[in-house]
Amino acid sequence: MKIDIEAIREALRKFNRRAGVLKSDPYGIGLSLSQSSALVDIGRFGKLKPNDLARLLRLNKFSVSRMVDVLHENKLINVSDDPADGRSKFLALTAGGKKAVVTINEVANRSVTDVLNYLDLKDQRALAIAFESLGVAVDIADRASSSQPEQIA
Repeated sequence: MKIDIEAIREALRKFNRRAGVLKSDPYGIGLSLSQSSALVDIGRFGKLKPNDLARLLRLNKFSVSRMVDVLHENKLINVSDDPADGRSKFLALTAGGKKAVVTINEVANRSVTDVLNYLDLKDQRALAIAFESLGVAVDIADRASSSQPEQIA
């Protein structure tokens, strides 16, 4: 049986549109999707170095540097020196950043729940399993691509 990749992509596009992630401020807190994702990841890990955040978000260091500046200016993150390496910094959420992450998670959870409620429990479980599998596949692909030597053009 051939997998209909286009059908999967179309379903993801429909969901993204419905969830509002294409908006400039998808969570209603004055942040872009990438800025919101950065806050969630910083919160998930407690503290992160900018280079680690860039790897997680799959963004270049310059983009993450600008993002960190915006989040810091908006008092959503603290930037502190790494005691082991004075050239390196740590990023951590402020109280305002933690509050923003709560809002992001509430809006995101509501977006998923609002759509899932139209499916019966069996289909909800099947979808959850499919997305868990997709997450595993992404992790495997990331490990495989990071173990490949970087190609020089």
